[in-house]
Amino acid sequence: MVKKSLLAAAVLFGLYAFFIGHFRPQLSVSRQQWQDNQIRAEKYLYDNPGARRVLVGSSLSARLDPLPGVYNLALSGQSVLDGLAIVSAAGRPLETVYVEMNVLDRGEDHNFIQGLRNPILDRGRRMFLALRADKQPLSILAEKTQTALTPLVERLTPAAPAGAANPGGTALFAKMLDNQQRLYAAVPPELPANFAALRGYVQALRARGTRVVFYEMPVQAPLCRTAKADAIRAQFARQFPPAAYRYVALPACGDYQTMDGVHLNSESAARYTRYLQAHL
Repeated sequence: MVKKSLLAAAVLFGLYAFFIGHFRPQLSVSRQQWQDNQIRAEKYLYDNPGARRVLVGSSLSARLDPLPGVYNLALSGQSVLDGLAIVSAAGRPLETVYVEMNVLDRGEDHNFIQGLRNPILDRGRRMFLALRADKQPLSILAEKTQTALTPLVERLTPAAPAGAANPGGTALFAKMLDNQQRLYAAVPPELPANFAALRGYVQALRARGTRVVFYEMPVQAPLCRTAKADAIRAQFARQFPPAAYRYVALPACGDYQTMDGVHLNSESAARYTRYLQAHL
């Protein structure tokens, strides 16, 4: 029974792998944050060998609109160190790397990087599209099922009265902003170690002739001048003097609106994308 099950699974995978590899359907499905990060990393490593300008950052930068000629390797729930580890492992000649400044209290996710660097998995992903994160059959099946059922669910769900507001929206935002203010009130103890790692990556990039540009994502105005934000800026100025490195000036935070204190809403993300593009 076990042998038959294994044989059936192998045959099904073979058929699926042949279909994906031969017909190359435009399927790219992500069902969770980890999978989305894996997809971004894999597309950089396997599908964009010609990318010469790369942006590394956290979930704050992941919300940016596409920047022409720039591959966005911002990873949600992670930091610039993970993106730089991926860039370093790829070993490609790069023109420019844009480095987000906001999240330096978060270290490198070694498990995530080791999974990408695993030589057996790496070879498998290069050979078989079906092994890549965005081509997982169960995720695709779940996505297609949800898409098919959405119209039915919408018909069965009572519509909200016209002009009705979300009564908890303002209170929820205030609670999230208050939580962020508590986090931003303290200087993260991880900064020295993370900046040491960042310096190593930056020096290696510059030694290969790559230009490094630093930029800071705007956050909700009350968070712009806090202990954490100021400590991070001070470390950048100390480790990477503005006289020797290129910085994109931070625009007025009051001109931008976030969803939770730190992540820009769609309109503000589009506005900052235009600003960043004009200053790159």
